Amino acid sequence: MADEPCTSFVCTWDPSVGRSWAANRQRTAVNNFYLVNKFHDHLAKAPIGFTEAAGNFELINSSGKGKGGDPVIDEPLDGASTAPGGLPDAGHIDNANMSTPPDGQSPRMQMYLFHQPGTTYPDGDPFIASAGSDEADVVYHEYTHGLSNRLVVGPDGVSTLNSQQGGSMGEAWSDWYAFDFLNAQGYAPDTSAPGEVRVGDYVGAGQDLIRTQPLDCPVGTTSTKCPGTPGAGPGGYTYGDFGKIIGAPEVHADGEIWGETLWDLRGRLGSKLTESLVTRAMEPGPGRPVVPRHAQRDPAGRPHDLLRP
Repeated sequence: MADEPCTSFVCTWDPSVGRSWAANRQRTAVNNFYLVNKFHDHLAKAPIGFTEAAGNFELINSSGKGKGGDPVIDEPLDGASTAPGGLPDAGHIDNANMSTPPDGQSPRMQMYLFHQPGTTYPDGDPFIASAGSDEADVVYHEYTHGLSNRLVVGPDGVSTLNSQQGGSMGEAWSDWYAFDFLNAQGYAPDTSAPGEVRVGDYVGAGQDLIRTQPLDCPVGTTSTKCPGTPGAGPGGYTYGDFGKIIGAPEVHADGEIWGETLWDLRGRLGSKLTESLVTRAMEPGPGRPVVPRHAQRDPAGRPHDLLRP
């Protein structure tokens, strides 16, 4: 696979060979299972406190609070053989999602392979030939959709993150919680230099492919690692960039505004205090939340994608 950057970033399958992903299937599944359970335990602990009583995902309701019986249905190589010849089709590549029904019903996490079969690197598909299950921030991003869609709900327990701004906040929370945890563990260092905390660094082979720029891009920076976009301009984003980042409102792009804001807040207040403030603010949040004039998601129950709606 000479056309793939498999030296610095390890490839896990060959998109030109059917079922080549099967060689690493067990390792990929174990990795995804480990990450899902590790993040479950992290979110359950204080100060986040995403417990059974709060509507988290448990097979057995041991506390007597919450409904239980709703463990995450984890699909680490979903759709890997949906096209002829043991390859993924166009609907099961370069993405990941998680759908979250009300408490008591299991969410479904679908993790796809990356790099479209039949395309070349980098012109046709710049993603490395890998699996989303192999990148912790991709798994944690999707799992956090479960957190936000269980905390921001209506009286019937159905998620209300179904507005443009609410959906954008959902994407931002997913990026933020993922890297808050990874940074605290030492796996995603963040120095004073802007542009280090990149979503999808592995599957994107070190490029900003999942987001337009890293999470740690402050407003006003002139760093070349925080280039912004033609519509929004360079540097960190502000609320004035809403709907302009990719030329039209889109939850993943507009979510970068809130994600960068939360990362800046974490830098000022620290991880634990910010975890508490952000999570407690979700719990009494209104349906279809709108960011105040400074800083919306798919209908409840639908999959919440990593890259695109």
